[in-house]
Amino acid sequence: CFSTFTSSDQANICVIVQIMKVRVVPFGQLTDIMGKAHLEINAADTEELQEILEKKFPGLKERKFAIAVNREIVSANTILSEDAEVALLPPSSGG
Repeated sequence: CFSTFTSSDQANICVIVQIMKVRVVPFGQLTDIMGKAHLEINAADTEELQEILEKKFPGLKERKFAIAVNREIVSANTILSEDAEVALLPPSSGG
């Protein structure tokens, strides 16, 4: 818990972060970088998940990719639920 102060009162705010086990499924060249078709990672949100993955697989830092949680692409940091499926989607090219 932490406290914030305003000019006239005091507010206490508690933040509880739960770490969830999620299934990560890379696609395209991201599968080659990670060397796996899928893996399980413990993370609270997509930002933390991306940090963990970039530490474990440094080649991901150089790549742009979208993140989908349970088949929905997310652009902002998203809280993860237990057993969520997180897809790593490289850019696609059309022709």
